[in-house]
Amino acid sequence: MRQSEIPEPSQVADLLVYGLPGDYRVKINGEHLETRGNQVRRFHTSDSAIRALARCGLHHMRLELTNAG
Repeated sequence: MRQSEIPEPSQVADLLVYGLPGDYRVKINGEHLETRGNQVRRFHTSDSAIRALARCGLHHMRLELTNAG
């Protein structure tokens, strides 16, 4: 799913931000957020992933953050 295809907030049942420092990913209703080249979109920080989702109107999500140490 590309960022332009993200459904309205009322249609999002499950929103997950997960990963390790330097490699965070997003799943929306079980589908990875992808780049234009159909690759899984990766974020350097969890904060940048959360901000990108907030710009789309998505504010309620689960976080599964793993410490690399």
